Amino acid sequence: MQHLDIVRNKIVLELGAGCGLPSVLLRDVLGASSVVATDFWKENIDWTISDESRLIPDHWHGMNLKYNVEDICKIAQVEMLDWHDLDSLKSIQSKYFIDVVIGSDLIYYESDVEPLWQTLEILLEDVEEVILFSPLAHNLRKALPSFRTLLKEKADEERYKVKEEIFQLHGSDEDCIIKMSITKSY
Repeated sequence: MQHLDIVRNKIVLELGAGCGLPSVLLRDVLGASSVVATDFWKENIDWTISDESRLIPDHWHGMNLKYNVEDICKIAQVEMLDWHDLDSLKSIQSKYFIDVVIGSDLIYYESDVEPLWQTLEILLEDVEEVILFSPLAHNLRKALPSFRTLLKEKADEERYKVKEEIFQLHGSDEDCIIKMSITKSY
């Protein structure tokens, strides 16, 4: 639990919040002073997206996230963030002074690797640390190896420090979670 002090009394932004469970834990258990849960969803049922390679949840997803994270406690907010549209990120940055960014199980599609990195790179201008978690099951997360390679390249440029930790679940090499911590090099 000593590693969890990174979020205590901090403003934390969660990327790809899904139903918002990490945001709820940050808010209710881990002592974050404020939480901004972000994800992307369709604004209405008639809206369509031209990129078939992206999974875009419908408007009910956003409503569910807001209910889980925002409606129960006012120290948490929900914002729509599309990694493919950096203007949405700039809008969030202008509203909140984020200390730490977290994300869990974000990396599925190759088409999201570069936009996710661009989002992280912009956030790293202002935040202390980005912490990402992902299951290592490559058969389900085909873009994870590409993302890890990209992180290694960025670390090799010496602009960023990247630390990976692998946690085995149930003592099995098959069931592992990777933690990727990214900070700026000074």
